[in-house]
Amino acid sequence: MAANGQVIGRSEMDSSECARDNGIGSVRTNAADARLDARSADALRT
Repeated sequence: MAANGQVIGRSEMDSSECARDNGIGSVRTNAADARLDARSADALRT
């Protein structure tokens, strides 16, 4: 979430293991120093 409260990323289901691995690699390359605020539907219920 950005400083202004706007969501700037969210998870998605990948079509294959290769697509998943490519997505992980992209995040590691392009957002290596980004802060992670992990939220899930399960976490929001508690």
